Amino acid sequence: MLQKFYNKIIEIFMIESNFSKKESNLIKYKIIDCHKNAKGQQIVVAQIIDSARAVFKMPASKIVMERKDILAQFSIEDITNIIGIVNSEKEPKVIYKKIKIYKYDNLLAMLFGVMLITTNIVSIKLTSIFGITMTGAVTCYAFMYLIGDIITEVYGYKKARQLIWGAVVCNLVMLFFIQIAIALPPSDLWHNQKEFSLILGAVPRIILASIIAYWCGEFINSYVIAKSKIHHKGGKLFFRLLSATLVGNAIDTIIFGFLAYSDIMPLQDLIFLILRMYCKKIIQIIILLPIAVFLINKLKEAEKVDIIDTDTNFSPFLLDLSYTDSNNLIYKPVFLNKKTG
Repeated sequence: MLQKFYNKIIEIFMIESNFSKKESNLIKYKIIDCHKNAKGQQIVVAQIIDSARAVFKMPASKIVMERKDILAQFSIEDITNIIGIVNSEKEPKVIYKKIKIYKYDNLLAMLFGVMLITTNIVSIKLTSIFGITMTGAVTCYAFMYLIGDIITEVYGYKKARQLIWGAVVCNLVMLFFIQIAIALPPSDLWHNQKEFSLILGAVPRIILASIIAYWCGEFINSYVIAKSKIHHKGGKLFFRLLSATLVGNAIDTIIFGFLAYSDIMPLQDLIFLILRMYCKKIIQIIILLPIAVFLINKLKEAEKVDIIDTDTNFSPFLLDLSYTDSNNLIYKPVFLNKKTG
């Protein structure tokens, strides 16, 4: 019955459309995009043919059931598509689903993992610069966070979430094999077993503290970037990166400091160490932020991607990576019309 009903609608509107075209000899609208909104409705994005800038959006069901005057001014092919969308509730023919392959996301992912592993190893050492005590990781921690910022801003929160979990797994694998290497009996030709065990034997605690702190801080950092991007509609990039960095690094540094050094130094010294580490990280990141903004803009241009997480589930325990074209600010029809006119 439902199929016959829609077939009847198609027949009626084809007649009305043909009648309209005989009278005006003009098709007024054409479909340029279709997508689902947050409520699950199929939205038709149409352009007025006479004006490249004039674009409107309307649910397909509303066009079919309530706006016959609009439906009659599409081409026969577009009318069929619109009614087919309502009838089948499937992705319309005008959407082309394809796997997007990016050029630089894998390179960034490898750098991301390497920087975290390096940070965890060099954090074992305490260094003094101009009389200020800090961990050896202070030289590379800022770079790791900025790579995370770039990935979240360009490729989306979902990609960053996957890489955070991947980095955690890589560090656990490293920890496992370090412990095996320490446990293996040393050769008669190896005379540094004591030093080897002393240095790398301290790694498990540092790595576990770093993983917990990093997991909390990086997820908060990525969350703030993605959410603020929605709020500011992709604008105020420098402000959004700085805000996320201030919050994420504060959480990360506090958790790491207490888990890694709480029984190694007095509480007062530990608090000062945390403050110094945090200030040093923030100063480094502020210095590097213009470079990050430059790289982000270049990557968006090169990859033709600028993901906004409007319909993303921000739970850290999901591994979904799927996005639609409607999540890409560069490819949204409305944005294209504003740019290209």
